Amino acid sequence: MSSYIDVVHPERHAPYLDIPDDVVDYLHYLDFVKLRSPRTVNGYYLDLRGFFRYMMQRWQRVADDTPPEEIDLTGITTADIRTITKHDIFDFLDHARSADNGPKARARKLSALKGFFNYMCTQVNRLPANPTENISLGSPARALPKYLTRDEAVTLLSNIQSDFYERDYCILTLFLNCGMRLAELVTIDMGDFRDDTIRIVGKGSKERLVYLNDACLDALQRYKKVRTSLPNLVDRDALFVSKRTGKRLSARRIEQIVARCLQSAGLSGRGFSPHKLRHTAATLMYQGGVDMLAYSLIDTVVDSYFGVIEQLNDYAEKLEDKILGRPDPATLEGIHQLKRCVSQLRRNLHPLREVLGTLHRDAGDFFRADIQLYIRDVYDHTVHILESLEDLRDLATGLLDVYLSTISHRVNLEVRTLTVVATIFMPATLIAGIFGMNFREMPWLADPGGFSYALGCMGVIATIMLLLFWRRRFV
Repeated sequence: MSSYIDVVHPERHAPYLDIPDDVVDYLHYLDFVKLRSPRTVNGYYLDLRGFFRYMMQRWQRVADDTPPEEIDLTGITTADIRTITKHDIFDFLDHARSADNGPKARARKLSALKGFFNYMCTQVNRLPANPTENISLGSPARALPKYLTRDEAVTLLSNIQSDFYERDYCILTLFLNCGMRLAELVTIDMGDFRDDTIRIVGKGSKERLVYLNDACLDALQRYKKVRTSLPNLVDRDALFVSKRTGKRLSARRIEQIVARCLQSAGLSGRGFSPHKLRHTAATLMYQGGVDMLAYSLIDTVVDSYFGVIEQLNDYAEKLEDKILGRPDPATLEGIHQLKRCVSQLRRNLHPLREVLGTLHRDAGDFFRADIQLYIRDVYDHTVHILESLEDLRDLATGLLDVYLSTISHRVNLEVRTLTVVATIFMPATLIAGIFGMNFREMPWLADPGGFSYALGCMGVIATIMLLLFWRRRFV
């Protein structure tokens, strides 16, 4: 049985040995084309493998009591996948519910199936129809997020018991003040810092700048002094390293550090985790007063544009696939619609950028000094969105050029074909026209085989011309 992620070495990509070839191609597409993270691809791999194991039992190719890990999926062909219907998808989702899969798990499985069948239909054209089209499970109910209060956060930072106090204190401070994800904190390098900012690589390999307050800068400064004195520092680029081995801390190790600190502060057993510290950071921001509330509202408005940008990029990708496949007038309308959307967004965002720039430079006492840092962050996000829109506008223009070139090329091919056909039959037309003249004396006119001789001449000339066109690759 293969596994996409090696637990010990997650950067290694193991071959897929237990899934259909079409699924292998799709996972490679996610990995190398869509640039999804290894964990995301692994999640799709597990969900799709579970689905096809279910289909093998549904197709009655294995016994009902066969253990899932013993079901061989490598024999499933594209023809088998073409037989899958909406009813099969519904039955699988019902099976998942009966297997105690919660709403989030079933929604994730459906998302994996939608991605796979959309790839099979639109990217490689191996399926005539998408069986997951228009299937929706609705939005799962969301529980209220767990977070630490301000006093509990102070208690946590005041009760750290560790043999590497400066490092653990810095980790908790970044979690509580910056709202980082665990995976983001693990990948921080020494070169990601610049003045009072840090470059973070988040989900989907998206980069962003996070501004550090005085508490974070102070904690980092103290930790860096201790870090340089480690005798066995191996990963010199990594920010957070092990005191014993000198290597970069793993996500699991940081989870253990947070759990130990929570226990020493008397906060264990309440479901807190590194992700809950991220909720704490957001909650403390909202409790920061009117200034923080104003910043949060502005930040929410600006961040909402990132989702729109992503949707436009997906739409542009679909248009590109249509252009490279078989463009039609609807494709041209889609390109013009993309250009109109981009232009409208640019007109909306330019005034917002000017306002945020003014607030950042000349706000005076309008915002507190500690909030000015976050206003600068929002301003940078706005500039980034506008740059993305400029790229989209250039992309739309390029798509229009490619569309026109494709249509022009298609017309040229059709005109060339018609020209070749007309040229081939032109001598025959000439001969027929000559013999149609009303002269009393003409060669072969009175000959019994004249008609055959004329047709033979036409055929020989047409064949010679066809060969000449074929040698020159005109046909």
